[in-house]
Amino acid sequence: MAYFLHHSRLPALILIRQFIYHTPRNSIVSVSALEKGRIRKKPKSHSKSSAAVSVSSRESRLREAIDVLNVMDKQGIMINTETYASLIKLCTDMKALNEGKQVHTHMENSGINIPYSLETKLVSMYIKCASLEDARQVFDRMRKRTLYLWSSMIGGYSRQGIYEEVFNLYKQMLAKRLEPDRSVFVWVLKACSQQVGFLEQGKKVHNDAVRFGLESDVLVGNEVIDMYGKCGDLKNAHQVFDRMSERDAMSWTIIIGVCVRKGCAGESFELLRRMQAEGLRANLECLLTIIPLCANLGALTQGKEIHGYIVRGEFEENVSVGRVLVDMYAKCGNIRNARRLFGKMPQRDAVLWNVMVATCAQNGHHKEAQELFHQMQAEGIEPDLISWNSIIAVCVQNGEGGDALKLFCQMQQVSVRPNSITVASILPACAQLVALQQGKEIHAHIFRNGVKSDVAGTTALVDMYAKCGHLEYARRVFEKALGRDTITWNTMIGAYAMHGHGDKAFELFYEMQLAGVKPNNATFAGVLSACNHADMVDEAGYLFNSMDQEYQIKPDADHFASMVDLLSRAGRFNELNDLMKKKQIEPDASA
Repeated sequence: MAYFLHHSRLPALILIRQFIYHTPRNSIVSVSALEKGRIRKKPKSHSKSSAAVSVSSRESRLREAIDVLNVMDKQGIMINTETYASLIKLCTDMKALNEGKQVHTHMENSGINIPYSLETKLVSMYIKCASLEDARQVFDRMRKRTLYLWSSMIGGYSRQGIYEEVFNLYKQMLAKRLEPDRSVFVWVLKACSQQVGFLEQGKKVHNDAVRFGLESDVLVGNEVIDMYGKCGDLKNAHQVFDRMSERDAMSWTIIIGVCVRKGCAGESFELLRRMQAEGLRANLECLLTIIPLCANLGALTQGKEIHGYIVRGEFEENVSVGRVLVDMYAKCGNIRNARRLFGKMPQRDAVLWNVMVATCAQNGHHKEAQELFHQMQAEGIEPDLISWNSIIAVCVQNGEGGDALKLFCQMQQVSVRPNSITVASILPACAQLVALQQGKEIHAHIFRNGVKSDVAGTTALVDMYAKCGHLEYARRVFEKALGRDTITWNTMIGAYAMHGHGDKAFELFYEMQLAGVKPNNATFAGVLSACNHADMVDEAGYLFNSMDQEYQIKPDADHFASMVDLLSRAGRFNELNDLMKKKQIEPDASA
């Protein structure tokens, strides 16, 4: 009580006065007596005092109510179960775990016989407050546990991803010959759908649903389909769907989603048509599932069909729908529709702007990408990492290396941290400008900031150092690389060719094969170019002949041009003539 007085909390004082004026006169000495803790113990006065606490609960003064509860406890005034019920409900509604524990402790210390209804409320409160350990302790001590309680506990574990306990409780429930209801099946099936390894468990639960006559329930049926779909069993998912006597929009959405995840494009589109034929409207979730399928497959015709449905269903102004539609048109190569749709949208969030910038950049619409990038900044929308990477790549592809470096600096000034894609995009700008110092600074930045340099980043570093004339640095980066693919090896071979080190290029070609990396067309083009620069005629001839015989790679015009140039400069025209006849390759203009 001193807490209230010291802090002059008017609502609490009003509450206390109400408590005083509604308590029988002979049980109270005075207001000062209450403040000093001198109230006679009178157990039968609990009804009026409980009403005061209930008033506090109804006024959502939870903290004050618990403090008053503590004052009453000190004075030996009993609290009735209705008051505890009100406080527990308030703690549940407010997700006030600490206060709920205090009320629980108070109940146990009071010595009252806690009825089943209060125990049920305690379990619900702990579950709502995500304290499953406390909920389980109350649950396990209960003499009577109804289906509702079992379902609540199973649901609590399922929501928090503690799936083993979901299955354990479900088995215990069946062992006690309790018949699960739809709620139990929904929660257990949700748990089964979380991992492919739970498929066998899911099949058993499905059989139980059939045994208890609940497979025809729409909610249970939907969860069964979803479980089979997420566990990769498309056949059983379809069988359950086809057997359902009643299907709602969610049933169709789930089975369409299953087909989309399995890459069954034709089935997905057919199911959508069947759904509409049965008079059901596709919901937002269904549309957001199937539009990306059109995007990934480049299925523009089906995408337009779904877009028409969206317009008729008045979903077009939804930001999420607009975003996936823009992405769909972009990936299908229809930038005009993507841009038009983007321009019509009443609300354009940062994600949508970034999608549009990246879309234009990736589809060669460089000028539009740059315009959009600057426009979004002018409207106060911060570009994300993807947009920065896209616009830097655009500048590099346009030969605007200086602008790319400026953007790289601006990106860091606004605290957008570069990633491996940024590194792979910006280093070619340094190579274009032969800007060794900037390239070294970016290389140092990678180490200082812990940017993980992937194969593309490593390859870009090798290329940058080589084009800036530092072959030794290029080789050092190459040797330290954790992963080297064919392109990395080709880049290093090309670096030696560029600097006229044919012998080293030739050595690296064999090292590449010893490392288990298979050469391709570009590899041979690089080695032949190196031989050409170093006048290594015999080595080049051997390599050229081995392409088809040993590596099953048909020489193309570039390989042919290298050999023609090399043999011509060496004055070995008979060999050149034999080569043209033997290989039967039509030389192009360069040859």
